[in-house]
Order: sequence, then structure tokens, then C-alpha cells
Amino acid sequence: DYPHQLFLTGDQIYADDVSPVALFALMDVGQFLFTGNEEEILPLIQAPARTMAPGSRTEIIRNKALLTTTHPHNHLLALHEYAAMYLFAWSDVLWPDDLPNATEVWQAYPDVRPDPADQKKAEALYHVDEEKLADFRSRLPLVRRAMANIPTYMICDDHEITDDWYLDGKWYQQVLTNQLGRRIVRNGLLTYALFQAWGNTPAQFADTPGMTLLAALHAWRGQETFNWTQTIEPLLGLPQITVPPLSIPPQALQWHYTYNGPRYQVIVMDTRTRRLYRSPDAFPGLLSPEAMQNQLSPATRRDAEATIIISATPLLGVDLIESMQFWSHWRVRENYAYDREAWSLDWGTFQHLLKTVSNLKRVLFLSGDVHYAFGASLQYWDLHRQMSARIIDYTSSPLCNEGSGAQLAILAVVYPQIQQLFHRDGDSGQSFFAWDIPTGDHSTLNALLPLIRQRLYLFWWAIPRLLAAHRSPDEIVMPSHGWLKGTFHDHPPDRSYHLHYLRNNLTEREPEHRLSLTQQLAKGKILLSRFALQTLTWLEGSVQSIRKRLLRQIPKIAQQPESIAHPTHSLVNTTLRRTERAERHLERRRDRLVVRIIQSVLRQNRWKAGNMIIGSNNIAEIRFRWTPEEQEVMQFLWWYDGEQENILRVAQYRDTLEPPALDSAPPLP
Repeated sequence: DYPHQLFLTGDQIYADDVSPVALFALMDVGQFLFTGNEEEILPLIQAPARTMAPGSRTEIIRNKALLTTTHPHNHLLALHEYAAMYLFAWSDVLWPDDLPNATEVWQAYPDVRPDPADQKKAEALYHVDEEKLADFRSRLPLVRRAMANIPTYMICDDHEITDDWYLDGKWYQQVLTNQLGRRIVRNGLLTYALFQAWGNTPAQFADTPGMTLLAALHAWRGQETFNWTQTIEPLLGLPQITVPPLSIPPQALQWHYTYNGPRYQVIVMDTRTRRLYRSPDAFPGLLSPEAMQNQLSPATRRDAEATIIISATPLLGVDLIESMQFWSHWRVRENYAYDREAWSLDWGTFQHLLKTVSNLKRVLFLSGDVHYAFGASLQYWDLHRQMSARIIDYTSSPLCNEGSGAQLAILAVVYPQIQQLFHRDGDSGQSFFAWDIPTGDHSTLNALLPLIRQRLYLFWWAIPRLLAAHRSPDEIVMPSHGWLKGTFHDHPPDRSYHLHYLRNNLTEREPEHRLSLTQQLAKGKILLSRFALQTLTWLEGSVQSIRKRLLRQIPKIAQQPESIAHPTHSLVNTTLRRTERAERHLERRRDRLVVRIIQSVLRQNRWKAGNMIIGSNNIAEIRFRWTPEEQEVMQFLWWYDGEQENILRVAQYRDTLEPPALDSAPPLP
């Protein structure tokens, strides 16, 4: 069968994780494309991007632009570099016949030539990059052909601009008030508008504000003037520095959009530029209340039998991973360390979204971002309105970046607990009760707390519920099990829901059997590796925290007398360079350990491989079986086996989109 639509959920390019071989070629092609324009001079460093050699951009990205990516060495900077990256990513037309090698880069930029003792190793790394890039280029004609024949819809995530883009309030304030950081964000947004958003919403560019942006670009010749900045930045949604966060200019382009099919509708959400920041260090709400209203409410169609919602990150994430992200916040405040931007981390936003989309009855979320793939399903009951809904979330990730990312590292740590979910008989899920809390009304909280405290001797049960009771001022959500009979007689919940993770239907369960000595030794080795990974992840987060604290001291040092400032600044810069080297080393060790753990687990549990989660590069195929009696939706995940690369594997997840019966809600105790 021929695919009807292709949805790309974000990170269509990586502006931060760039090969030095690719960057050298991008710089050359980008300058050629912009011939005749004034050369862009980057603020703060007062130099063009061509003076920043491949492999040498860490200091600029981390300490000048104040970006937080863990791959700053070859980060894109100039507008022409971002434009060239899009053209390289989707077409082979501008690629050079021969990719540059290490010698060519070092001849052009002698300062980045390594010491003689390190040159052989550096040349070998360049050679590996050349081979990977050549393989990528060889497949581009096939990709172009496929995309030319399939209607394709895209939305941005963070890597179109930089890793962690707009992650939380601290990042937002820190980078947008920094001239260089703001310029990099602007360059990324401008190329996103041209290379992705224009195709998503052509009508928006046939009239204002899109036509205004195109006209300004057509007349622009590279000059950085006040009028140019005042025209272009509001259109891209960049707020004025002097106004509070998230004051999006009214003339800004909208990145979210909808598509209306014959019996269904598609809502593509913008979860990056319309966030809710309760405080600088708080978990972000991926949509502010106003954004949720604007993006979801006007898009609803009464005649749509199903609604597909594109969310860059999963709505129904893996609970164990998101719990680790939540509790680690007490120890490491920086959200960048653990990729803390799951929907459920900001409890109020998550619950508000569930209530909003439940009005659509049958909802399918399609997600990516997390570097693994799975399926989850949620049955939802609104007990006051006597209505129910079914929400399925199918996640496919990564398409081309396996074995990396903080979330995959957490997955490797919690994998045994995830496997235990599927050793249980019956449903691998959990039910919850939820109460809506009107502003200033503490009656429900005051009624629930004594009920929990009277069972404090069951501390493993009581303490999580005490913490959950204070998690959000707007809702209280509690697991449904373990309560005494009649507990909620006077305060019945407003809503309830049941979340469960879907099994791969193409993998048969085998009976448990006694492990051999070899298998026990292998399992012990995996446990040791998992402990080492936890230690490395903790160290990486700690080193990042140290570096952030040092960066915050630089403006204070500059205010000191010269006799104090100069040696102190020198010491801080030396320490920063060492912490950055330590971060790179820890990240490489972490990623290698993640791959080793996942591969070892799959070798020891071959029959379980893909039972719930796929950790390899994959692509998802969504199919519907839709009749008056049956509303079923399936996700087929296709990937190549890590040990047998020529063998294409498939997993299948399936569930009904039919809303559950009202009398099937989790029973009250």
C-alpha cells in the first residue's frame, strides 16, 4: 500500500551535533550561496563565522552565546550555514564530489591542527566521518524521490536551532538577552521559516505575516540594521528583551497548523515557542494555557471520527524514565542535564491537556524526540460530565541517531523495571483518580492528607501520595490502588484514567526458565554496567552544574579591579576548558555504555527484544482498521537488527480508539 502522509515530528536537521567534515563543506557552500551580500558579522565576537574553524567553536557557543548543547564544537552560527545545512540534509545537488579530509581542514585552519602525537587519531576520526557522510549522501536521491511522492508535514523541535532551545525559563532569559545567542536563535528560526514552515502553511506566506517576511528577505543584502531587526524578529516570534518572557509579538508567524482529512483531522502542535515558565528553574509546561486554547480548541471538527495530534515529545511517556527526571531535579537543578521537558513533569499543564483533548473522544498522538520507540494507551473518564475518551500515543524515534541522548541513558538504567511490567499477568498499567482544585479551595487536600497520614506506617505507599498531593495547585492525582474501603465517599474524584503500555504483538512470550551459569554471569555484568552508567550520568550532571556556576561568575569578575579580574578570569577560563573536556569524555563514555547495555540485554533476552521498546533507528507505519464495529489503529515499527544489519525487523502495537464504557471506570474503594 502507498503511504498517504508523512509526518516528521522535529529535529529534521541538527544545528549543534555537526561533523567537522560537514561543517567545512557547509561553510564553503554557504558562502557561495550568499555571494554578493554583506558578510554577516556575529555580535560579541565581532567576526564572521568563517573565522571560526571546524572543531573550535566550543568557547564561543558555551561561554559567549551561553548555549547548553553537549555538542558545541561544530555548531552552526551564521545564516548561510543554517541554509546550507537544509540543502545538504535533503538534497545531494550541492555536495562536493570529494568530501574534505583532515589535511584540507588543517591547511585552511592551521590553529586547529592537533599535536603530532594526536594527528593519526584525529585523521582516523575524520575518515570515519567521511565514510558516514558519503553513505548518507548516496541515499539522498532515494529520500528525495520518496518525499516528492508523499505529502510531507513537519514541525520543529530543538535541534533545528540548538539543543535545549527554549527548554525552560532560565534558558529563555539567558540566551535571548545575550546578543550572540539571540542571533543564533534568529538564524535558526529564519531558515526554519523558509525551509519547513513555508511548506507547512503556504497560505500564511501568501499574505501577511509570511509575505512581509519574504519581502524583507528579498530586499535584504546582508546588512544588519535597526529597521531590519525590528521587522524580522517580531515576525519570527522573538520577544523584545525589555518585556516579560513569552510576550510573543502579535504579528508573529504561527508554527502550529491543522490538516482536515475526509473523516479525520490532524493538529500539529508547536510545543517549543509557546511554553509556560512558572519560574526560571521549574519544569516547563510545553503549552501555555493560551497556546493550548489557540492550538487545540479552534481546530476541533464535530464530524471528525478521529483526531491525530503531532507532538514533538510523547504525551504518554515511559513513567519510570519521567519519574527519574522528576526526582533528580532535587539534586541537579539544571533541566538540561536530564532533558527534563516531558509533558508530565509540569503536572498542571499535563492534566489540562488531558482534559482538553478528551473532548475529542478518539485521539491518536504521534511523537518522537526520545531516541526510542513504543506505544501507550490511556482510557479517560470524566465522572461529572459522564463522558469518556481514548488516547493512544505512538512514538517513533530516532530516525537516524540511535545510541545517544540522556533519555536513552535513563532507559538503560531502568530497563529491568520495565521488563518486570511485562512479566506480570494481565494489564501492564496503572489507574489514577484525579480531583480538580478551584483556586483557593483546600477542602479536597485537607480531606485527603489525613487519610494518607493514617497509613504512614506503609511508607512506601504513603510518601509518594503525600508528595503527589502537593505536586500541582490545580489538580490532585493519585494512584487508585491501596485505599481503604469508603475512603472517597465524601470527596469522589472528578476524573479517572487508566494508562497502559502496549506490547509488541509480533513477539511471543516464552515461559520463565532458570538461567544458566553463563547467563547469570552475563546478567551480573549488565548490573555492574548499569551501576557505572548511573555514576557517569550523575558525574556528567555535576560537571555541568559546576560549569554553569562558573559562567555566572564571569560578569561579576569583570566588575572587579584589573589586578584581581585578570588572574581570576584566566583561572576561570582554564577551569571552564577542563570541565568541558571532562563533559565530552563523560558523554562519550556514557553513550558507549548505553549501547553496550542495550545490546547485552537484547542478547540475553532475544525473545524479549522489542517486547515494549525499540532502541534502534526506526520508522513507523500507522494503519487504521475502521468499521462501525471496530476502530483500531496500529503502529508498525521497522528497524534493522544491530547485529544483523541486513535483516529488517518489525514490531506491531495495536489498540482500539473506541472510548471505554462509562461503567468500566476504575472502581472507587
